[in-house]
Amino acid sequence: MCTNINDQEEETLEQAYARWQLSLIRTPLDLSFQDFCSAYPDGTDTGEPLRNGDIILDGCYCIEQLLYQRPRVNLYLGRRVGSSAGGDKEFEPLVAIREVVLVGLDPLVRDCIENALLEEAQHSTLFCPVGLPLVSERVLVEGGRYYLIIRLQCAYSHLQVLPMTLQELLLRESWPAWLHKECALQWGLQVCRMVARLHRLGVILGDVSPTTILVDRDGVAPWTPTLLFSWPPAPCFWHEGAGPFTPQQIYNGVFPILNTAGNNPFIAPELLYGYADERSDVYSLGALLYMFFTRFAPIVALRRMRAEQTGAETTGTSIEQAYMNAIERCEGLELVEPSRLRPGIPRSLERVLLRALALEPEQRFSSAFELVEALEEVHIQDELPVPLEPVQKQRRSFWSGFWRLKRE
Repeated sequence: MCTNINDQEEETLEQAYARWQLSLIRTPLDLSFQDFCSAYPDGTDTGEPLRNGDIILDGCYCIEQLLYQRPRVNLYLGRRVGSSAGGDKEFEPLVAIREVVLVGLDPLVRDCIENALLEEAQHSTLFCPVGLPLVSERVLVEGGRYYLIIRLQCAYSHLQVLPMTLQELLLRESWPAWLHKECALQWGLQVCRMVARLHRLGVILGDVSPTTILVDRDGVAPWTPTLLFSWPPAPCFWHEGAGPFTPQQIYNGVFPILNTAGNNPFIAPELLYGYADERSDVYSLGALLYMFFTRFAPIVALRRMRAEQTGAETTGTSIEQAYMNAIERCEGLELVEPSRLRPGIPRSLERVLLRALALEPEQRFSSAFELVEALEEVHIQDELPVPLEPVQKQRRSFWSGFWRLKRE
């Protein structure tokens, strides 16, 4: 059951607003998750992710694996726990569990988010793929944790489907033979359309991670691939703020994207510096498409930026010497053209991938909708696999200047 927020120690509105003002001086992506949560500590719950084997919701579900985590939002694989005729526990097929943790938030903010969660549950069909219904079309609550649960098996399907994450599928010993170029294009289009729909609702993912994409082992399920719930309630469901703060301010402050893993090949470079918009998700989608078609993840953005900065530092030497120095110092850091990894990739598709993976946000597609339109114009069968001409060195971007300032 929900903790009664009225039982918590009260604070005057003036004190609450003053504390919020101090917190919002920093940009949302720089906001410390721990600092933000510390105002109302809950002695019975630290807000940490659940562990494998934990039983939740009055013994109904067992956690099997944490798939993805961002501040106050966790995505798990789990199973419903049943009972056999002899009274022993039995575990049913897998389910996906989205958890939103509201432990430690002040009452005004918590009420605002609770209303958004309830509104989201009433429109959950906007997110659920066909054939994977919600277990319950309402928010399930335990303590300060709010759950949304999705079945990972079609109730009416005669197919024997083994659901798994895209990461698990691609980390197997060999690449699935059925995941050929035509299938890869279809999968890429489906994921891009899902992200475009989220953008229309105001959701920026920041990281389209393979751990949040559900597929099946043999590629036969009609819903594959699909994005699992790994985001907080969409901004379109937030109708009320808290005091002088708008819903967007609360959304950004409580649920920052905060993904600063420099070795993650699926995040855009601007995320490392506290900025994200729809074009950041375009970069993530481009990285995912690059992996679908080449069978390799792209060079991480951080290393590409360092390579560009290294190239900018060769000014003052001869052209030949600067080129040789750049090759010697930057080998393996540049983005490899897809056709060099997988001969046969059409020219039009390669142009789409390279544009989506541009380091400069303004050089990418402006939205996931625009990326979908470009992919729909690619015809794998009809186009000859003509390799691209050598790409000239692009102009220096503001990233190279940023790195120079950072090093100074």
